[in-house]
Amino acid sequence: MLTQERLLQVVTYDHLKGCFHWKIKPTGSVNVGDRFGVINCINGYDEGRIDGTLYTVHRLVWLYFYGYFPKCIDHIDNNRANNRLYNLREVTQVQNSFNAKLSKANKTGVKGLFYHKEQRTYIAKICVGKTTHSIRFKQVEENDAKVIAEATAWLKETRERLHGEFANH
Repeated sequence: MLTQERLLQVVTYDHLKGCFHWKIKPTGSVNVGDRFGVINCINGYDEGRIDGTLYTVHRLVWLYFYGYFPKCIDHIDNNRANNRLYNLREVTQVQNSFNAKLSKANKTGVKGLFYHKEQRTYIAKICVGKTTHSIRFKQVEENDAKVIAEATAWLKETRERLHGEFANH
């Protein structure tokens, strides 16, 4: 397992850009001073190898400054490539899920808002653990701007109350 001591031997951290640069020449094609890691085009995380093991850069930043790998780290701005220390925070898995982005499957464009065609009902829903908080707007047409605005306001207020600093709209 990589230690803080070993990490400090092989890379240096650029505070302005939130990235690492090599202090050593790890391979024939990489030179001292080269940027460490690349953006994974599938998951969006900046990652690279040290001593043959693949690591995400945000986890290495945490190790670099705090000396350990936490179970879960959150990118506050949801940008997986922004690995500046001020943009990272240690969280629980539940707290990290609060800060999730809008699902690609969402058709309303509002996180937590769904339209049920058969019932002609908008449902605004927020889950915290095993508890679901929801409100229904019955007998409305799809894309009803007034209902969407009302539901969005309810979601924002409820999310901020339940999720606190981890709320992400």
